[in-house]
Amino acid sequence: MNYRVTCLTPTLVGDGQRLAPIDYMVWKDHVNVLDQRRIFRLLAKGPRLEGYLSQLKKADKLDFGSWGGFAQNYAGRRIPFEHASSTQYWERARAEHLFIPTFSTGPSGPYLPGTAIKGALRTGVVHGRMTERSLQDLSARTTSEGRMPRRPAIQVEDAAVGSGGSDAMRLMSASDSNTITENSFKIYLLRVATLASRGPGKFDLAWKQSPSGSVKRPEDSTRRSRKWLFPALLSRAVGTRTVSWGSLKSPKRCAGEIASTCRPCLAW
Repeated sequence: MNYRVTCLTPTLVGDGQRLAPIDYMVWKDHVNVLDQRRIFRLLAKGPRLEGYLSQLKKADKLDFGSWGGFAQNYAGRRIPFEHASSTQYWERARAEHLFIPTFSTGPSGPYLPGTAIKGALRTGVVHGRMTERSLQDLSARTTSEGRMPRRPAIQVEDAAVGSGGSDAMRLMSASDSNTITENSFKIYLLRVATLASRGPGKFDLAWKQSPSGSVKRPEDSTRRSRKWLFPALLSRAVGTRTVSWGSLKSPKRCAGEIASTCRPCLAW
């Protein structure tokens, strides 16, 4: 059975790595990821290598006035900002807030791991099979113990799909997607929502600022906050590979059951 995935919202499936501010330069509203090996080979032929290494050790960001040519000629990847206005916020941000998580990548390029596909299906199945009784049991257990369980979702998940060898999702596996084209990625500005107290027992939606405080409008948090995150997110990539269903007598029936369970969740 083949699957085809289209991301409806920006999606990050990270590989645990991050780009430091000295690994890239911002030029023409793009994050230009530097090919450091090519740069080292070039500078090794002349006297500028020591100066470049010295700046890498000391600087929070690379000085575009001195090394901007590398962004133009020695960029391994060029990832656009979601909106051109993000550049001005990047310029004002502190370096510790400019580390960019990288998307899952293999030898052939970025891809969507099969484990991410299966995890999304599992979430949909658990949500579709969740009952009000299971939530009431969780609430009662929390009240009786006087504290929130360390892993509160385990009991609800086991009731929905089974546990151990009886887990219904053990019958399904998904392969990794095909390689995703580089033009499917963008850099997004993230804002963090919070609840702000507006009187006794009353809370309103607000947006965090750095180092402290919050504001009502998200655009105000963008103007005043100094804390920014720019993850590399998958915006519209489509991956196509296969899903297998183990040693089932009726794999189509199992696939149909999972699809019918997950379908209502897509309206979130």
